[in-house]
Amino acid sequence: MTISATITSSKSNNHHKSERTKRDCRAKPAYKAGKRAKRERTNGILLYFHVYYVTTIKVT
Repeated sequence: MTISATITSSKSNNHHKSERTKRDCRAKPAYKAGKRAKRERTNGILLYFHVYYVTTIKVT
C-alpha cells in the first residue's frame, strides 16, 4: 500500500510544470546549450583542481 502511494505521489509531482513550460524549454536549444556549457565549465574546473592536487602530492 505504501509503495502505490509513493508511486502516485511521484506521478503527481511530474505535473507541477505545465505542458506549455515544458514545450517552451524544449523549443529553446540555446537554453540547453547554455546549461551544457555551464556543466562543462564546472567539470573543467573540478578536473583542473584534481590534476593539480594529484601532481602536488606526487612531487612532494
